[in-house]
Amino acid sequence: MSVSGLKLGLMGCLAVAAFAGEPGLRRDGAFWVEEGRGSVLVTPKGNIRITTFGAVTVKGTAGSALTYVVVKRVRAKSEAEARRLLSVYRVRSSRQGKLTRLWVEGGSEMAELEVAAPQNSVEVLVETRAGAVDVAQFDGAVIAETGGGRVSADQISGDLVARPQPAKSRSVRSAAMRVAFPAPGPSARRPFTVRPFLKRAVEISTCSR
Repeated sequence: MSVSGLKLGLMGCLAVAAFAGEPGLRRDGAFWVEEGRGSVLVTPKGNIRITTFGAVTVKGTAGSALTYVVVKRVRAKSEAEARRLLSVYRVRSSRQGKLTRLWVEGGSEMAELEVAAPQNSVEVLVETRAGAVDVAQFDGAVIAETGGGRVSADQISGDLVARPQPAKSRSVRSAAMRVAFPAPGPSARRPFTVRPFLKRAVEISTCSR
C-alpha cells in the first residue's frame, strides 16, 4: 500500500471514530430527538446543585463522579432545522469548594435529564422550571423545586424539602404541586420530613411500589 493510501485509510478511521462519539439524532413523531452524555468529578461528601427545564431524575450511586444523560426534543420540518434548534442547548458544569453544579440551558422545548450522583452527598438541590422531579437513594438532605409537576422521593436518609419555584422563574404556572413518597416499609429507610415553604396548599399522597 502506498503512503498516500495509508494516510487516506487513517483519515477514514478517524472520521468514523469522531462521528461515533457525536450524539445521535432521530425522528420521533413530530419531534427530532438528540441524546447527550457526560460526567463530572464531585467532591466527596459535598453538595450538588442541578438546574434544568423539564423532567429530571436523580439517583444516588457509589463512586465519586456525577454522570448524566440529557434528551433534547424539538419540533422541526427538516433535519437541518432540527440541528440548528438543538445546537443552542448547552449542558454546563462547575465545581467550587464542596459545591458541584450541573445545569442545562438554551432551547425552546423542555429537556429530559437523568443524573447519577454520589450517594454520600451531604445535600442535593434539584430545580426545574417545569416538570416532574424524581430523587432516590441519598444519605443526605434533598431539596426539590419545580415550577409545575410532582416530586417523588425514595430512600432518602436526610430531610426532604419540596417547594415550588418563584413565579418569576417559571415557564409553566400551576395551582399546586404534588409530593409523593413510598409508604413506610423496607423501601423507606426512615420517615420523610417534608417542609413545604409555601403560601398555598401542597397535596401529599402515599404511593405504593
